[in-house]
Amino acid sequence: PTLDFSLVGTPEESKFIDSLIAAFQEIGFAYIKNHKIDLDLVKQCFNNGAQFFKLPREAKEKYRRKSLSDFNGYNDSELVYNSSAPDAKEVFNITAACEAKRWPSEVKSFEEATRKLMTERAIFV
Repeated sequence: PTLDFSLVGTPEESKFIDSLIAAFQEIGFAYIKNHKIDLDLVKQCFNNGAQFFKLPREAKEKYRRKSLSDFNGYNDSELVYNSSAPDAKEVFNITAACEAKRWPSEVKSFEEATRKLMTERAIFV
């Protein structure tokens, strides 16, 4: 679904929040419009992610998450919520606390663009 961020801070904010929760629980993602984040930066981050996932497996393995409680890094199978079956996907999870050595050095500007995106996102939330 496509959700409208401009509803945040209005009497219809709960509609946005309810729709966002439902999208994450039922589908796993949502597109958000009217978020005020620089679209060129968003495109750069998507491009950086695509470059990372095109790397050979050996390169991606350097960034594998260290444990289930470690939220930063690469993983190529995760358990589906409320299931014992692994989800067939590759992910690179990032939080603001991601250590410098965990950022993929093979993709130029990956860390810089992602940290900038996190900063811009935090301004509007």
